Amino acid sequence: MIELKAATLRLRPTIDYPDAGRTPEEQKRHRLSQFNMSLNTFNDAIERAKPFYAPDVYQTLETNFKLCYKEGVAFEHQDPSQRDYFETARANSQKIIASVEESCASIRTRISSMAITQ
Repeated sequence: MIELKAATLRLRPTIDYPDAGRTPEEQKRHRLSQFNMSLNTFNDAIERAKPFYAPDVYQTLETNFKLCYKEGVAFEHQDPSQRDYFETARANSQKIIASVEESCASIRTRISSMAITQ
C-alpha cells in the first residue's frame, strides 16, 4: 500500500526533475511501468487475501486501489498543458494520502481489537 502510494505520487510530482538520460516520453513510460508494477502487486495481494480481511479494512484497501488507478489513467491520458492538469494531480494526491491513512487506521483499529485466548 505504501509502495503503491509512493509510485502513484511520483507520476506527477509537484516539483519534477527530468532524467537527463531519457526523453520526456521515455520518462513517462518509465513512471507508468513502475506504477503499474506497484498497482498490480497491490491488487494481487488484496484480492488473494480478501477472505481474511474485515469488510471495513477491505473497503479502504479497495478505495486506495481505485484512487491510484484513477490517477494513473489521468497521468497517462491527460495533456499536461491542460489548465487543470496540476490542480487535478494535487487533488488526487490529497485523496490518495488521506485514503492510505484511513486504511492504516482501519488496520490498526482491527489489530488493537484482537484478543488472544488460550
